[in-house]
Amino acid sequence: MNPSTIRLAAIEYFKVAETTLADANDRYWHAVCTRFYALAYYRVADYDNAFSSATFALQESEDIGQRSGCWVTADLLGKVACARGDYEGSLQHFLYCLQVRKSMGIAPYSQALEGLGVAWTMLGKVADARLAFEKALAEYVPIQSNPTSQAGILRSRFFLKRLTGPNLRPSKEERQALDGWYNQNHLEKVLTSYSPNQT
Repeated sequence: MNPSTIRLAAIEYFKVAETTLADANDRYWHAVCTRFYALAYYRVADYDNAFSSATFALQESEDIGQRSGCWVTADLLGKVACARGDYEGSLQHFLYCLQVRKSMGIAPYSQALEGLGVAWTMLGKVADARLAFEKALAEYVPIQSNPTSQAGILRSRFFLKRLTGPNLRPSKEERQALDGWYNQNHLEKVLTSYSPNQT
């Protein structure tokens, strides 16, 4: 079974689970399920459904005071907004993610910082993008023994190199790290659509 088929099947399973949890009025798990539902939609490039599902999940998390759900979902919304071409909106979601984590007394989320860098890059704001990627690396490096962090380091270093070499394509290792975090459609847009010579 290919990945797309698996993701489409996952959407159907999440749809059933979401309905069941809504009927049971279990708002915590309903929010969690809806967030995974949104992620599945993102992976198949259905950004409108991904955005509406993640927006609902964020509202549900806020309503029940589930702050960890808020920052995780805000990070996903930032990525989805970027994929939709709403780069200003993407920035706002990533900044909200970081704000919630700060209010909880936990370190900045490296993936959100990376997301800020991508959104700033797409807006042609090279200095802001560079700062965001450098901050992301500063958060990834202390936990680089973690495979997720290793992939994040590869992505952030690649994005930093592209700020001065816009035609640069990822190595095989870098591409694997990118494919693991971004869907194909979104990634190709990131790799081909920005104006790196702006400030």
